[in-house]
Amino acid sequence: MTKKTSDPFRESTNLAMSLTFAASVFLTTPVQGQVEVVDETGTLRGLEGVEVLVESMDIEADWHGFSTVSIRDDVERQLQAADIPVLTSNTGRPQPWLYVNVQMRAGGDRRKSILAVSMSLQLKQAVTLARNPNLLGLATTWSTSDGVNILQEKNLEQIKNRLQQLVDRFVDAYITANTPSW
Repeated sequence: MTKKTSDPFRESTNLAMSLTFAASVFLTTPVQGQVEVVDETGTLRGLEGVEVLVESMDIEADWHGFSTVSIRDDVERQLQAADIPVLTSNTGRPQPWLYVNVQMRAGGDRRKSILAVSMSLQLKQAVTLARNPNLLGLATTWSTSDGVNILQEKNLEQIKNRLQQLVDRFVDAYITANTPSW
């Protein structure tokens, strides 16, 4: 019987290739419906609240204890703590929604996993064209992201902390836009 020995060069090469692949997936994903907004904070002025929509997460996120429901609940609690109303989609009219996207890809083996994590928030709103107000569409009017972060599996709490920081950016912008300037 031959004993398998680990090859550190091969392991690090495989890990680097996995992380490079994960980063390329995150960085080449097109953003649809995005427009350049000159005054992002101004687009928050007068909002009566937001609905929270979390992008479906893959199985790797589930393996690491993250689910669409848990992330939505955390974001909603954070918004409510800042007195930002959380809306529901059953009002019969288009609601502005805060789109939360957390993507993660694992590299390495299951015992010492390294994760590539990408997070973004986008406020999506119904908009009309200046040249034809009868045309209604959807656009991203405010956004922030955290880029791609490489984390060790033992530091999963950092993912929640980084997401909280992104939501804090939205909360700060919302409060700035909706605080009267006397």
